[in-house]
Amino acid sequence: MDYTDNKWIHDELGDVLRPHGDLGTAIYVVNNKDAPLHTPANKGHEAMAYLSYIIDFYDSLPDISIFMHGHKTAWHNNDLLDMSSSAMVRYLSREKVQQDGYMNLRCHWNPGCPDHLHPFATEYDEDKSEELLIKDAWMQVFEVEESQVPEMLAQPCCSQFAVTKERIRDLPKEKYEHFRDWLLASQLTDYVTGRIFEYFWQYMLNKTPVL
Repeated sequence: MDYTDNKWIHDELGDVLRPHGDLGTAIYVVNNKDAPLHTPANKGHEAMAYLSYIIDFYDSLPDISIFMHGHKTAWHNNDLLDMSSSAMVRYLSREKVQQDGYMNLRCHWNPGCPDHLHPFATEYDEDKSEELLIKDAWMQVFEVEESQVPEMLAQPCCSQFAVTKERIRDLPKEKYEHFRDWLLASQLTDYVTGRIFEYFWQYMLNKTPVL
């Protein structure tokens, strides 16, 4: 957001950011179209920013892209690192990311694992308000029949991960444009579409519904 204070990035990671290190930044603003990097609309929470980055930089991606929220600390960061976003970047094993291709940045299972969303559920769960919408969204986003919808989706929350350029490019750029177009056209709320995509990333980038 335009009012998010991202000063911590340079204050706490300045020594590993270019020109001192080899990390770069791509900070997307969702509510200011005059910003150098911005999304076409403020929908889908972080999903809109992530997809916009992939689309914009598809042909010039770095070896590893780290997708994170703009907060200095957050409850969904790692307890062992004092909820620090900069510590997650600093201690990220690039070798592990290169080996696996996709790596969720959260070390704790809960929430999200080992058994989280059930696309064929029929009863409303207030803790998983998106669950009853997942099946139809999956069919639309991935353009598949109901028989190809997985029985369960699970990975540690909350849409923060690292991924290699090769894994991103396993899908053509047009697919990511389709994903973003779905977000733009959806009548679902910003909150719900963001929650839906939270459990789509591991399939989109790692080809597995359960991580």
